[in-house]
Amino acid sequence: MIPNKAFHALRRPYTAADRIVFDANILVSLFSGLEPPGSPIVANYSATLKNIRTGGATVLLDVLVLSEFVNVCARKEYDLACPPGPSRLPFKKFRDSADFVPIAQAISRAADQIASFAVAVDHAFSKWPLKDLLKDYATGQHDVNDQCLVQLCRQEKAFLLTNDRDFIQGGITLLTTNPTLLRSCPG
Repeated sequence: MIPNKAFHALRRPYTAADRIVFDANILVSLFSGLEPPGSPIVANYSATLKNIRTGGATVLLDVLVLSEFVNVCARKEYDLACPPGPSRLPFKKFRDSADFVPIAQAISRAADQIASFAVAVDHAFSKWPLKDLLKDYATGQHDVNDQCLVQLCRQEKAFLLTNDRDFIQGGITLLTTNPTLLRSCPG
C-alpha cells in the first residue's frame, strides 16, 4: 500500500479550492461535548475548523462518518450512564429507554450542527475495489471504515482531517496535529 502524506492542520492555509473530509474522531472531539473543553485536541481542531471555514474550504460529510459519529457518541454516553458491573443494562435496552431520549436529542442536535456547514457526498461503493478492501481487512491491520474513507478521499480528491494514528497507508493527503502521523507520513 502507498503511504499517506501528512501536513500539520494548524499550519496549512486553506482556500476555497480545498475539499476536506472530517474523520469521525474529529467530529466527536468537537461536537459531542464529551471531550474536555480545554483539551489540546479540542483546541487544535477547533482552531483548524475556524481556519478551514475562514479560508472557504468545502467540508464533505459521508454517511459512514455521520453514522460513526452518532454511534460513538451513543456508546460513550452509555458508558457514562451505565458503568460496567453486574447490574449494567445492555446497550440496546438503554437505547430503548426513556433515559436515552435526551441523549439522542443532543446527538441529533450535534449532527445537525455538523450538517449545517458540511456538504453531503455519496460514495461510489459499487466502483471501489471491494476484494482488496476485504483482503486488507483480513490481515487484521486495516479497519473497513478507514479504508472506505481513503477511497472516498481519492474519489472526491479531498484531504482527510484526522487524529487517528492508524492512517499511515492509503496514498492520500492527511491534515492532522497528531505527532505520530506527522512523523510517519512526511508530506
